[in-house]
Amino acid sequence: MTDPVRLACGVPTQARYRDLLESPDFKDLETFSRGFLLRNRAALKGYSRRWSSDPLHHWSRQWEYPFVLQWLDWALHAASQGEARILDAGSGVTFFPYFLADRFPKAELVCLDMDRRLEFAHARIVEPSRGRVCFRTGGIQSMAEGDGAFDSVYCISVLEHTEDHERVIREFRRVLKPGGLLVVTFDISLDGEARVPVDVAESLLALLKFHFEPCEPCPGARESLSDDVVTTAFIRDSGLATRPWRHPWMSAMRDLLRGRRPRRLFKDLTFYCAAFRRV
Repeated sequence: MTDPVRLACGVPTQARYRDLLESPDFKDLETFSRGFLLRNRAALKGYSRRWSSDPLHHWSRQWEYPFVLQWLDWALHAASQGEARILDAGSGVTFFPYFLADRFPKAELVCLDMDRRLEFAHARIVEPSRGRVCFRTGGIQSMAEGDGAFDSVYCISVLEHTEDHERVIREFRRVLKPGGLLVVTFDISLDGEARVPVDVAESLLALLKFHFEPCEPCPGARESLSDDVVTTAFIRDSGLATRPWRHPWMSAMRDLLRGRRPRRLFKDLTFYCAAFRRV
């Protein structure tokens, strides 16, 4: 996996982020997402209230979805017949697996999430590719799938919400076929207030590099940081995406109801993207 790719591993710069939003590839994602949201408004109603009514335009997803897509494009085009089983680990309910099923006609998408409430939403999705996208309830720390069950696994901004990174990464390795593709993205807390501060991000990358081979050079988390990378502060000031703190008071209320000190309303975050191969 040495082919050059357009979106590099690491933390994206503001200039590259802006360029991506004007690209034909991103416009294709927007067109599909817009139609998906219109066709499935009723099915998505409950999930939209809990997370986002427009996942594509979330501050980090605008880069993360195209990043995952470019690596799956490479992997499936390199495959002999374009056939593949792909796992969306910690899927939620979004347009993305259906976009992939539409783009790769011989691929099967498995969406895995521990939230049982999502079964009903997935069952009501109306898409031509619906028959090749299935939903399963379960955690990514211990999956029911057998060894080598998938050709590719992607996990978008889920690792920062898990407790045992070592266990999750070992499980990714187990369910991937030899030579299989793993694409991961995760938030990094710049102020240390969220779960994955920079030092934890460094440890997480070290675990990934121990169990997998990077598809291209992956800089360290600290090495990736500079004044011109994409952060929540940049998004707040530029208005280029849906902000992750759109309803911060709800988070504060949940903390109070659970007897915890409310967390800071503004989260100072960036995010990291990387692609690996199971050897």
